[in-house]
Amino acid sequence: MSRSEKGPRFVIQKHDASTLHYDFRIEVDGVLKSWAVPKGPSLDPREKRLAVPTEDHPLDYADFEGVIPEDEYGGGTILVWDSGSYENITEKDGGVQPISEALGTGHALIRLKGHKLTGGYALRRVATGDNARWLLIKMDDAAADARQSPVSVCYYLFDLVHFEGRDLSALPLRDRKTVLMHAFDFSDPLRFTPHRDRDGEAFLKEACEKGWEGLIAKRAAAQYRHARSTDWLKFKCTQGQELVIAGSRSRKAAGSALVRC
Repeated sequence: MSRSEKGPRFVIQKHDASTLHYDFRIEVDGVLKSWAVPKGPSLDPREKRLAVPTEDHPLDYADFEGVIPEDEYGGGTILVWDSGSYENITEKDGGVQPISEALGTGHALIRLKGHKLTGGYALRRVATGDNARWLLIKMDDAAADARQSPVSVCYYLFDLVHFEGRDLSALPLRDRKTVLMHAFDFSDPLRFTPHRDRDGEAFLKEACEKGWEGLIAKRAAAQYRHARSTDWLKFKCTQGQELVIAGSRSRKAAGSALVRC
């Protein structure tokens, strides 16, 4: 990982698993302390981004880019979105408090020196235990910019009801998704929504640990219905997440999710 200056490392990895999120990692005592940030970091000091703590990673993981198999934990594509060094600017008793101690108290201030992100950020713990949660907050400094977001908007396609003049609503969901998979060139900002056909309870637990709103379970053999039915169920986690559901009546597609990524 290239760094703009010498110092402890930080890396942000764009993790396109079942739901896109950003893994925020900083070097602390020989490991990478890590948080999953569903919406990614912000440049706006007014925005408080949820950061869910995850397991520590070895330092060489900061350079990892590749694909984790879908049947493994965290399956999906990982890219290094930003990297560099950071400076611990947490003060205590007139000096700099060691970063490990600052994190232990639940409040740390760091100055990032990356390619995309620079300036001060605060890590603030707001919940402990099994439901541990932190907030990642941009400090109000020269690098802050409330008008811009360092992340983009992505469109997640999860169903296809009409295609090239053909009504697909009578097809089973699994067949509609097969048509969808081959109907588009899936590259930013267009994304195919993957699914899992087993280990639902374990997947729900994983989703909640990452700070997702929850999961939608759909019957694979179900036809498309223009109303709610028992063919799909929503399993919610305790926290919420902003989500806009959109549909299209064009000849190409119907059904998409617009999420901040």
